[in-house]
Amino acid sequence: MVSTAKYLGIMAVTLGCLVPVRAETLVDTILARYGYPAFKQANEIRFTFAGKMLGMGPSRTWIWKPKNDSVTRVDKGFSYSRKDMSEKAKSLDKDFINDQYWLIFPLHLGMDKDTRIQIDSGFSASPKAKEKLRRVTVAYLKSDGYTPNDSYELFVTQDGLIKEWTYHKKSRGKGVSWTWEDYVTRNGVLFSQERKGIAHISFRDIEVK
Repeated sequence: MVSTAKYLGIMAVTLGCLVPVRAETLVDTILARYGYPAFKQANEIRFTFAGKMLGMGPSRTWIWKPKNDSVTRVDKGFSYSRKDMSEKAKSLDKDFINDQYWLIFPLHLGMDKDTRIQIDSGFSASPKAKEKLRRVTVAYLKSDGYTPNDSYELFVTQDGLIKEWTYHKKSRGKGVSWTWEDYVTRNGVLFSQERKGIAHISFRDIEVK
């Protein structure tokens, strides 16, 4: 039996793609599509993450204030600053980073350092729907963090919308794929609320202030 937790926690990377063809061009398109300028103006983001496999899994509600990097785990009534974390904060922060990356991964293309981003020169068939899309590989080069040396393949339309992605733990093996569905816009920022794969990931009550 496959462990639910194995596929509900993701993060960081190292992989290569094929031909690096001006990666910044499509990356800029993705950032614009997902509302990166509006995100940079946001004072607060609230969301509930739910992950289920075989009908079971976690549900967590967060409020994140990105400008000062403060976090509230609403369902536990606990707030902390990511700049100075207590032991209790550290115990919760791994879940926050996981859930936040699932929610806003496209925006991290504009925020994260120590990454390698490459784009195939042509189109690739997406793993699940076999749709012809642009493939963008994002590799995190740091060996530290909560899940170091992971990598992601994003399957993206020409106008910057992610339709599927594949996660490679420590950049090894075939990886695990999810669809990106049920898009909504909140205060200028675009979110996918449903991810369907070996586990079902969903978001609700998304607010951007």
